[in-house]
Amino acid sequence: MAFHIKRTVPGAASYALVSDAESVDTAIVYVHGFLGDAQTTWEQLQYYVDRLRDEPFKNSDLHFFEYPAEDQFVLASVARLRSFLTQIYPLPPSALVEAHLRDFDWRLPGDSDTVFLRELHPYSRLILVGHSLGAVVIRRFIADEAISQAGARKSGRDVAPSRFLDAELTLMAPAHIGFQPTGTKALLHALAFPASLARYAAVFRAFSDLKPDCFTLAQLQRETVEMAALFPASTAFKPRVLWGEQEDVVLVGRFDSDPPEAVQQAPGKNHVTVCKLTKNYEMPADVVIRGRAVGRGA
Repeated sequence: MAFHIKRTVPGAASYALVSDAESVDTAIVYVHGFLGDAQTTWEQLQYYVDRLRDEPFKNSDLHFFEYPAEDQFVLASVARLRSFLTQIYPLPPSALVEAHLRDFDWRLPGDSDTVFLRELHPYSRLILVGHSLGAVVIRRFIADEAISQAGARKSGRDVAPSRFLDAELTLMAPAHIGFQPTGTKALLHALAFPASLARYAAVFRAFSDLKPDCFTLAQLQRETVEMAALFPASTAFKPRVLWGEQEDVVLVGRFDSDPPEAVQQAPGKNHVTVCKLTKNYEMPADVVIRGRAVGRGA
């Protein structure tokens, strides 16, 4: 049985759950949304990662990307995500597979201190998972990668294909159509912040990028559709989308280029709970690893 150990990603506030299995070939990167964070958005995945039947995460390292989502415009968050991804993919930092025995046991001065969880080797599979605003950041990143590739093609420049266009995308309650709660009560309940802060939500930079029909989202949808047509083999333009049937914060919809059959609904879940794994709700794991939800979805 494989197990994951929590490691801090060097030079970042992000962290990873690193598998000790020698068969690891996948990096899964989780990108939280507006007023979320790398820990609470994905609860209780960190607890169940090694407790699910059939060990679906055995061959995967889980990276939880931390960034000031609400304090930045989408483009600034994209730059941070790009920097993070180039740091961990395809070859993760060696420090991630090193464990210090002093973290687990008292050591004498001359004792060996470092053990390796497994051999370090490159990943061959990348899965990007975004919730709410995080999905917008991921889609903007992918569109920008494709635009750069298309520009290089057009100019005749000899550039290596972007490895990120082969990424798989899983979007949970994506805010890619816009932010529009069903009512103030639903907003306050779903985002769990006080009424006084709700009055000032618009001052957050990211909030202006989530308004329905704003330039940021309109441009994103248009360019994503255009790039999907130029790169038909790219898995990054065929996202798996998971909505809660009780979505109450963002508009529900897909881009014209998104495959309709990849859209799934989670019964009884809302904007916040759709991405939170529990003992009886395994869809957030199934849709990421297997592509379709086959586990319990109650």
